[in-house]
Amino acid sequence: MTQVNSVRRRVVRTILSSAILGSGLAQIACTDERSKSTHTIAASDDLSMDEFIRGIPKAESHVHIPGCVTPELLLKLARRNGVDLPYRSTMDVEQFIENSYGPDLSDFIVVLDQIASVLRTDEDYYDTTYDYLSRSAKQNVRYVEAYIGPQFALENGLSVVHQLDGLNAALREAKGDFDIDAQWIMSFRRDRPVDEALEILNEMDWRRHNVVGVALSELDTPNYPQRFKPVFDLANQQGLKRTTHVDVGENDALARIWSAVSDLEVDGRIDHGIDGLDDARFVEYLRESGFTLAVCPTLFFNKSPDDSAYFRGVCDATKFMLDNDLRVTLNTDDPGIFDLNYLADIYQLARSYLDLSETEITTLAKNSFEILWIDQDRKDYYLKMIDSFGQL
Repeated sequence: MTQVNSVRRRVVRTILSSAILGSGLAQIACTDERSKSTHTIAASDDLSMDEFIRGIPKAESHVHIPGCVTPELLLKLARRNGVDLPYRSTMDVEQFIENSYGPDLSDFIVVLDQIASVLRTDEDYYDTTYDYLSRSAKQNVRYVEAYIGPQFALENGLSVVHQLDGLNAALREAKGDFDIDAQWIMSFRRDRPVDEALEILNEMDWRRHNVVGVALSELDTPNYPQRFKPVFDLANQQGLKRTTHVDVGENDALARIWSAVSDLEVDGRIDHGIDGLDDARFVEYLRESGFTLAVCPTLFFNKSPDDSAYFRGVCDATKFMLDNDLRVTLNTDDPGIFDLNYLADIYQLARSYLDLSETEITTLAKNSFEILWIDQDRKDYYLKMIDSFGQL
């Protein structure tokens, strides 16, 4: 535990604006005047923009299934599985989440580990996935590439195959009920042994289970892009796509971003990664390559987003990328934990803070499909849906 604690890095810092708003981002740094102005939009305009945001077709590419367990579902699964939790009501769970708020990624991992501890059966994965897909479909999310953290449930004795059985059963029903589709990304913990990830990858033919890619997430550990290179090389041999988290405020984040590109050879996208926007060379790389940052402005733990330096910093980074023709997507990350904010809610929060236009919302929606690991014909199908929506 001492070794793990020694590598935990701060994600939200009191000096976040100076840490991530570098030479480029400083041009759009938040001011009190702009923050106040976003709250003066006419109510009728709010209503029409809310309808536009909820109605436009969208895709999600950065969401963790364990983080989709809502407070209500947490209590249900705990009772079903005999997991003794110190909560008796959803209010208790929400209070636990709110009290866990802090400036470290480790604070969030404590919450995620507690919530994921109730996932013990394929039925639990079914319930969690169906609940997430149904809520997302109501906000016109049409496609999802969701992260599975297989090591959470493996520690509780549930095989990866059974996890996927629950996920795919929920997907089949949700497709029929809501016309929403999904694929899964196997996300390995950076604080777990590389051999463990290799063993999981070697166990099965992922194509049979609707798994499209691999990723790295959870606690930051030293030199993880170099250490996990064998995992990503094997995934590539198996025909899987690759991405990784490079969280805001990570130790040596810029070097890790470049290592993700060169060592891990990620396929077109990095999760978070906005520390790289301080580097003119990386900004140019984003512009020339069409590489995407899949960002999540949601680390505010049931607090007001306006009170979160993280929320403001990620939103400002998003605006910088939109203003400079760089590809960015907005995502939910862990909606069960982050105050039940699903994708349209995230768009609306960012829009309210940044005063985003319909054109910018449309760009974000189109980016959300462009980032997907699906064939171009399928992308074109969804992009035409957006164009048709804009003509209504």
